[in-house]
Amino acid sequence: MTMALNGLAKLAEELGELQQVVGKMMAYGTGAHPDGTESLLARFEEESADVAAALTFVGQTHGADGEIVKRRAAMKLARFQAWHADQNV
Repeated sequence: MTMALNGLAKLAEELGELQQVVGKMMAYGTGAHPDGTESLLARFEEESADVAAALTFVGQTHGADGEIVKRRAAMKLARFQAWHADQNV
């Protein structure tokens, strides 16, 4: 099976699944969901891993520089942590 659009279609699908879980976490927290399935944190972990894999695949197939991505992600993480630490922002 060929990956449609060099993985972009799969990436969009995985992002949508993660978005659904995040929306549920906003409503119910990280514990059990009323539908009786596993915890939302477990679903978040699984869908985040799927998104990470899809991002890596798309980056590889389109020639993205992984080091640039890692540096940008580290910079963004530091910014998120600073915002979280300063609740007045």
